[in-house]
Amino acid sequence: MQSTQGFGGTAYNDGITNNGVSNGILTWEVRMDAPSTLYYQCTSHADMNGTIYVLDEGSAVASIDDLGD
Repeated sequence: MQSTQGFGGTAYNDGITNNGVSNGILTWEVRMDAPSTLYYQCTSHADMNGTIYVLDEGSAVASIDDLGD
């Protein structure tokens, strides 16, 4: 997980166990001060990436499609 976008982005490690794992389990305990937007970037494949949106507890999302690409 990263706090900046791109193949060489800045790793985000707050509350994360096993960040950068290639075979295993990544565990993320989302903290109250987590940024609202984070990025996934595979370290082996530049085209495997995405945006992670951290929502407040009371936020309502009608469907996952509402988040977009």
